[in-house]
Amino acid sequence: MAQLFHFGPYTSVTFNGLLPGESVRWSFGPFAWDGSALMISAHPLGHNAIGNRAFTVTDIHIENTATGAGEAQLVHCTVRNVGRDASNYVIWIGGIKP
Repeated sequence: MAQLFHFGPYTSVTFNGLLPGESVRWSFGPFAWDGSALMISAHPLGHNAIGNRAFTVTDIHIENTATGAGEAQLVHCTVRNVGRDASNYVIWIGGIKP
């Protein structure tokens, strides 16, 4: 039977936040991602803050690399600020494992 899983929040907090148009590359793992369906989302911090804050998560891919202890599975993604205002954010990863 399939199992649901959930990781996070992974938080990015800087003095200015992520500026409009800026992007940041993230990597997570190693985890046992093999055969899993993943979803990654980025959410602006500060629910009551004023401004237009929006993020996209793109370029999601999984990398398998051999190590001395077996295979390491990493997931990589890019978070981009597509809003009009700078903002800090959190990332959540969820999925279904067979």
